[in-house]
Amino acid sequence: MADYGIAVLYALFLWWFSTGAILFLDGLPRWTFKWSMAGATALLAGALHGVWATSYDVTPFGAYAGFSCGLMVWAWNEMAFLMGYATGPVRAPCPPAVTGWARFSLATRTILHHELAILASAALVVAVTWGAPNQVGTVTFFVLWLMRLSTKFNIFLGVPNLSEEFLPTHLEYLKTYFVRRPMNMLFPFTVTASTLFTTYLVHNAVTSAPFPAAAYSLLSTLSGLAVIEHWFLVVPLPVAVLWRWGLRTHENLRTGPQAWPTLCEACPLVREASQDHAPDGTTPQLRAWSIPLDLDCDSVRLRELLDAISNGSYGEIESVDGIVRSGGGWIRFDLEGVSAVEFDAGGRPRHHPRVVAVGRALDGTRLQEAFVGCAARPAELGRREAGGAGH
Repeated sequence: MADYGIAVLYALFLWWFSTGAILFLDGLPRWTFKWSMAGATALLAGALHGVWATSYDVTPFGAYAGFSCGLMVWAWNEMAFLMGYATGPVRAPCPPAVTGWARFSLATRTILHHELAILASAALVVAVTWGAPNQVGTVTFFVLWLMRLSTKFNIFLGVPNLSEEFLPTHLEYLKTYFVRRPMNMLFPFTVTASTLFTTYLVHNAVTSAPFPAAAYSLLSTLSGLAVIEHWFLVVPLPVAVLWRWGLRTHENLRTGPQAWPTLCEACPLVREASQDHAPDGTTPQLRAWSIPLDLDCDSVRLRELLDAISNGSYGEIESVDGIVRSGGGWIRFDLEGVSAVEFDAGGRPRHHPRVVAVGRALDGTRLQEAFVGCAARPAELGRREAGGAGH
């Protein structure tokens, strides 16, 4: 019995710690990402070697090693996605009017490179363990892949709890592809299938010899965690508490000084902005509103929106400042208009593309929908303007 307990605790700890470590690294400033990915790539190479080296080790140690290495290969893919290195050709919010298969097509293109990277990783793991008796590393990777696919489909179709707090600021456009609803028709089937699969693994764990018992114990724990994660999608529990230490860096990015683009540092209204209401409860005071703009913007629609803001269509707004990608370059905009801008270092802003508005009684919800609506349509994303959108 102690052997089963050790396997369960080991799988729980490795899953919990690796998830928290990825969240912690992904919440650091973006200039650190290249170093984090370099370290993760070195671990990937070591994990692939470990999967191969232990593929003929049919001892409990071989099961633990294969499980650990398979999970590390998966972790590299998760980090590459969350840091923006392997996402998809579409990196823009979903236009509000897009529904049905068109929305599914756009959503697929936002994560296409990530899925292709997973497919390539799976091919490598299968190749280095082909014909070997120890397939724990391979099965670990595939369990994680199938369970994550199930989670993605459920979030796309709609669940009550979207776990949006786990997304970094540079991937917030993905939230526009999520749907919040009480239930979807796929969820009962996926959670039932996952539960049956976990039950099968547990049964094999308690009726097998030492090596397969260790392997099945580790895999059943991982599968059981996936079932619990599925239930977290519909049961209102504070899941983020489990990784509060890892998410602390995300909170710093969202609330600390580095969350503001440098273009807004010269705007005194931002520094003077306060809450939505005055101390006496009568006249609203200035407040700042801001969202990331990780999208490819249509400059014509942006100009029309700025005109509407100037005319008071979105509340008493006194200033708007922002930088956004458009066509083949970047544009800076405010209530005076739109102009092209170039960056010497790396060809992109040092901070996240973002818009900041300051005003009284501004309508933040409608503003967000309006700026998301400025995204270039799918057909336009493939036709980059050669001379820059600001000219």
